Amino acid sequence: MSWQLLVALVLVLPITSQEVFGQTPEPTAARRHALLVGCTAYPSLPLALRLEGPGNDVQLLHKLLVKHYGLAEDDITVLADGEDDKRRPTRANIEAAFRQLAQVARRGDQVLIFLAGHGSQQPNDNPDDADDPEPDGLDETFLPSDIGDWVSEKQRVENAIVDD
Repeated sequence: MSWQLLVALVLVLPITSQEVFGQTPEPTAARRHALLVGCTAYPSLPLALRLEGPGNDVQLLHKLLVKHYGLAEDDITVLADGEDDKRRPTRANIEAAFRQLAQVARRGDQVLIFLAGHGSQQPNDNPDDADDPEPDGLDETFLPSDIGDWVSEKQRVENAIVDD
């Protein structure tokens, strides 16, 4: 089962990666960061399942963040189809963008993460984990542009990004 998923989160990060690893960063002025991901083309899916909205939504949100909210271009990362290979919304590029956010975001910064594209659900990969409750028994997934097939024996979509 698949449906178009649109997720927008504004997070104030309580800790930074430096604090997790025992380094306390020097205080700095709060900044705003945005990661905008728009998946429209899915080469492994039939053409009928390609989307038009996510690419447009990313462009419109980017313009809004710069023009009306004053975010600097350097503080916005856009991953969308039609961009160069390093800016395509693949799983590897999305993971790299999250790692980059973890490196630059500091206590008190605001982070906007916008994911637009197909999403799905699959059985919870660890139902006994009390730190990862899934009352419905399902993990939610975001499908990057380079997803693979549904693997029946694993009950997973290859390359999906799971909400864990």
